[in-house]
Amino acid sequence: MPAAGQRVLALDFTDSVSSTDATAHLNISTTPALGTPGVNVTFTAPTSGKVMVHVGASIVENGGATVAGVIDYRVRLTNSSGTIVYNLGSVLRRLVLFGNAQSQEATRTSYLSGLTPGQVYYVEMLHASYGTQVDLYGRTLTVVPLPA
Repeated sequence: MPAAGQRVLALDFTDSVSSTDATAHLNISTTPALGTPGVNVTFTAPTSGKVMVHVGASIVENGGATVAGVIDYRVRLTNSSGTIVYNLGSVLRRLVLFGNAQSQEATRTSYLSGLTPGQVYYVEMLHASYGTQVDLYGRTLTVVPLPA
C-alpha cells in the first residue's frame, strides 16, 4: 500500500465482486459440481495480494436421515480454464451444512493471501453432498480485496 504522500494507484483498491443464484439443485451429487447456472466471479488482485472470500448457501436434507451438504470454491488464473491456484478441500475454507430434514442457511468467510498484485483471478463455487437426498436452494460468493 502507498505511504503517506505517495500517489495512490487504481490497483491499490480494486473492486469487490459478487455472484448469487437461487436455482434449486435437487439431490446434489457426492462429486463436487459447479451447478447451472454457475456462481463465479473474476477479480484483479490488489496491491496487498490479499482478499476475503465469503460464501453462503441454503441447504435442506430431504430424506429423513442426517447427511451433510458442502460448498467450497476453487481459484484459477484469469478465467474458467486457467491454471488452478487453490483447489477444493481445505477444512479452513469450506462450509459444511448438516441436514436433518430442515433447511439451514449459513455463511463462511476465509482469507487468501500471496496473490500476485494485478493478476486476474477466477473464483468458482462448487457443491457436493456427504450422503444422499441433499437439496441446495441458494448460493452466494463474494470476493473483497483487502489492504496490506
